[in-house]
Amino acid sequence: KQGVESGGQKKRAGDSSTDAQQTTKKPKKSDLYKPPTAEELNNLKEVETLFHSNLFGLQLSDMLKEITPKEKHVHQFDAWLGLFRKTLATLPSWDRAQDKPEALLKKVPLPLPATLPRDQKCRFRFVPPKSVHVVGSHAFGGAVGPDAIVDLALEMPLECFEKTDFLNQRYHQKRALFLAVIASRLRKSELVEEMAFSAHQGDVSVPALTLRPAGNAGKHFQVRLLPYPCSEQFKESRFVPARSNLRSSWFYKTTHSGTADELPSPLYNASVLSDMRMVANARFLAEKLAQAPALIEATRLLKVWLRRRHLDRGPGAFSGFVMTLYLVHLLMKRQLSPMMSSYQAARFVLLTLSRSDFATEAVTLCTEQVANQPTLEDFRASYPLVLVDAGGFLNACSSVSTESYLRVKHEAGLAITFLDSCSADSFEVLFVAPLPFERTFDCFLLLTEKDLDSAVEALSLRAELADLSGSKTRAVSKALCSILRRGFGDRVHLVATRLTPPAEWKIGREPPAALESLEIGLLLNAARCYAKVERGPAADSPDAAAFRQLWGDKSELRRFPDSSILEAVVWSGKTASERRTISLRIARHLLSRHAGIEACTIVGDFLDPLLVPSGVEFSSPQHYGTGEELGGELLAAYDELARCLRRQHDLPLTVSSVRGASPTLRLTEVFPPLKGFLVSDLGTTFVQDNVYAIPLAFKAHVPHLVPISTVVVHMEATGKWPDDLEALRRVKAAFHLTLARLLRDNEHLVTAARPEHVDVLKSGFVFRVCIAAHKEIGLARQTVAPNGAIKIRDTKLSSKIEFETEILPSLTSTLHGLQQQHSTFSAACRLAKRWVASQLLSNHLTEECIELLAAAVYLSPAPYVVPNSPRLGFQRFLALLANHDWTRQPLILNLADKFTREQVAELHSNFVNQRSTLPPMFIATPLDGRHASHWTRHSPTGQILQRLTALARESLRVLEGQILCPIEADIRQIFRPPLDPYDVIIHLDERRVPTVHTAVDCTVTTGLRPSKSNILPVVGFDIVAQYVRTLEEAYGELALFFYDRYGGNLVAVLWKPNAFVPQPLKVSHMGGYILKGKDMMVPNVEAIVEDFSILGNGLVECVEARTSKWTI
Repeated sequence: KQGVESGGQKKRAGDSSTDAQQTTKKPKKSDLYKPPTAEELNNLKEVETLFHSNLFGLQLSDMLKEITPKEKHVHQFDAWLGLFRKTLATLPSWDRAQDKPEALLKKVPLPLPATLPRDQKCRFRFVPPKSVHVVGSHAFGGAVGPDAIVDLALEMPLECFEKTDFLNQRYHQKRALFLAVIASRLRKSELVEEMAFSAHQGDVSVPALTLRPAGNAGKHFQVRLLPYPCSEQFKESRFVPARSNLRSSWFYKTTHSGTADELPSPLYNASVLSDMRMVANARFLAEKLAQAPALIEATRLLKVWLRRRHLDRGPGAFSGFVMTLYLVHLLMKRQLSPMMSSYQAARFVLLTLSRSDFATEAVTLCTEQVANQPTLEDFRASYPLVLVDAGGFLNACSSVSTESYLRVKHEAGLAITFLDSCSADSFEVLFVAPLPFERTFDCFLLLTEKDLDSAVEALSLRAELADLSGSKTRAVSKALCSILRRGFGDRVHLVATRLTPPAEWKIGREPPAALESLEIGLLLNAARCYAKVERGPAADSPDAAAFRQLWGDKSELRRFPDSSILEAVVWSGKTASERRTISLRIARHLLSRHAGIEACTIVGDFLDPLLVPSGVEFSSPQHYGTGEELGGELLAAYDELARCLRRQHDLPLTVSSVRGASPTLRLTEVFPPLKGFLVSDLGTTFVQDNVYAIPLAFKAHVPHLVPISTVVVHMEATGKWPDDLEALRRVKAAFHLTLARLLRDNEHLVTAARPEHVDVLKSGFVFRVCIAAHKEIGLARQTVAPNGAIKIRDTKLSSKIEFETEILPSLTSTLHGLQQQHSTFSAACRLAKRWVASQLLSNHLTEECIELLAAAVYLSPAPYVVPNSPRLGFQRFLALLANHDWTRQPLILNLADKFTREQVAELHSNFVNQRSTLPPMFIATPLDGRHASHWTRHSPTGQILQRLTALARESLRVLEGQILCPIEADIRQIFRPPLDPYDVIIHLDERRVPTVHTAVDCTVTTGLRPSKSNILPVVGFDIVAQYVRTLEEAYGELALFFYDRYGGNLVAVLWKPNAFVPQPLKVSHMGGYILKGKDMMVPNVEAIVEDFSILGNGLVECVEARTSKWTI
């Protein structure tokens, strides 16, 4: 052994010195300019033909190099394997068979759960493995690195068995004993670094021993030991699906008179057959893939794809072995060719999977019939999915659940869609980005062990438990998902369960107790999930009885407008938030009726209460819902106002377009304006000129905030606008006066004219109408040079006018269209804005920026589908903030598909070349115009972006934890800001905060009363925002200020790092400073903190200094 190791070390040392010489050798200068070789040209042509971009081809090639074990490492492992085989062969045998073999296991307990029944007739004698074979993907060179797992099949000799060991899981028990003895003998071996037991393919009754080789081999490989019976022990025909090898007297300990002792055991039979066929299947795959290295690489790609989606591990998983068998099936059918590239083969397998139907079509690799071989019909009678191996006896899909297969099929269809979209980040979407279960589905059903017990009894599943090793989770999962698919029909795209593999455990410990629980995810179909009526068959149809049996007393006969009389189920839903609960009510009814589960935990849109002003008592809470219906009323009033404006033919120019330009008109305002007035505002205003509500000065009351709905009106094109900017503004003021008079006289609307706009009261909502002239932007761009020349360039004023009159209206119409397409966008966006504000970042992130980030979740949902739940949309918004690489990747929103493929590539190129001059958060849209990332040019800064991503990451962790434990969850937890980082806290008087009724933890309550139709309320008056702006203007050089615009009762202050560095004395900048020495000045912090209170006199309650950073 020492000689072998020393020889290997010398050889490796020689190899390393040779490699060093090769790497240090510089290429000749002439080699740098040689024309490409034929092979290089072929590779370039292949990349151009196969991939939508060179980058995708390079990424794929690099990943394959990274996950393919290097030949040097394989040689090191082979050397270790030779020594390991010798060690196994020299393990001491037991002298005779033991009646109680577990008693001899002292330091390594039997790796089977204590809850699993043990057969007392199990006599066992340990004999070393007869042979050791490499099986699994490593056998044909398809192992996936960098930490590859190598499966070793250990042949259990005939001496280990008795004649009837096929009964009552005795084989599994002896298999576990075999592994336990080997583990105990290898504990002190120098070849093994560490060992642990695991549940093979998620089945706790089939343990595997996983070990880490010592030395260099262990740096790149793990080894999994899998025993299998010798060929002389069992006949394959003993384990055909219809044969029973389990007895109820063994599993239940008692046998009821009049009942059969035999229990169905198709899964147990397949489990034993899987071990028996392990070596043969490895040889079969190696033979079929021997001449197809590209197909071996394709298996690697497919396994990585499965792993990222968490679909290849756990009970019922679609393993890499099944995927490889399916690839070989396509190869044998000549649908795949060995000449295909790895990408072509992997893509075709995904395409075929997305179109497959294993539920009705049986797949077989067997080409020769054998005696006593079961037919495909026999397999179909015992298993929902059938993929028969080359031997003809084993169904490789026996342990794959229907839910896993349907999800793999669904994900394969999505993968083909992503590849066809030619997206620049399709590689990351397919092979890098993980898909957490909590972030994939719209709704969740969480069943506890008590719920599973109820379901087992209600669905009569006790007879199936023995074949499932007593797992109530697997038994109930299959039955419930079938019922849910029937009940939901086309309301859902997918019903799936979480695949959670049992945890590994150290060899010296008892196996962990299995946690019996079930998590079911529902992926909703946006077109049907919120429908209030479920139409069934006709009353006289043969299917009517089955429909009534499914729905029970919920089913009723109904006549529809087309005169048809059908069985139907009707669900109530007056508001959007109530309609979003229909899916949850359907699930609850089905579980209660068929499974006897009355109090199941169902997770839906539990964040909806945060979209309701908790401080307002509505006379009809259902009518408000989450404000979406109020937003609809606002849009209806806006449409009517637009028609009124177009009817004003007495204006000097005809109205050419009317466009909204505020969050209320794109349905993204967190709290839409209420129709009416709050009781707390009663008696605090007086009416002036029978139109205006004016606050009473002596009341010292601040009216509640009424958001402004801005409407931009463009007139027909004309050359008569003045050429002077000030004159043009005066003409616009005249237009506003005329428009106010016409609306008042012709439409009987309450109006208030100002030089810059007209406020109009329509249907209880206030609209701010602004006349826009495109010529004003051009005039604002003109600047006069000292020599009298006129220069045309962008100015702050021209950019502001263009943004307010052209860009914002375009954004409003685009996002309104997105809301029409995806009904949950509005609520998700409002949750996002509420969360950003609750983290005291209201003045550090523009509303438009947050809306675009929320829109990105719907426009570019990959690797998911578009969310159909506001909570899920908000969850992915947090994930986008937390996980997007803002430093290296731009966020490109192709609104209305206006970007071409070339423009997107140019944006990426410009981003890379100009990164240092671009804002920290770069968001590109077709509406940007001449300014790159118009929405984030000034905010957020780099420091604020880091803070935002850190908060998003932590909030996402908390939120996804609440999804798993919603009963104990405090839904407002992530909407409460951490105050530890701040230096000064300015506490505000809640009675003077105009949005106090919308606070996250609201402590005041007020009622809502109908408004008087002829009184124009105070609009857009946010005294807290004005106070923060005043602080920023006065002390923005020294500190950053943070507040929550939605009911926040404090302003947080953070001193800038260089605020207290002494500055040279400047008389013009002495405000807030004191002298330090003769010619230096430093901030007078005590006076500044006092100024905070003085500037907010009447609004500020107190100022709390939390740190002493200003000590100089």
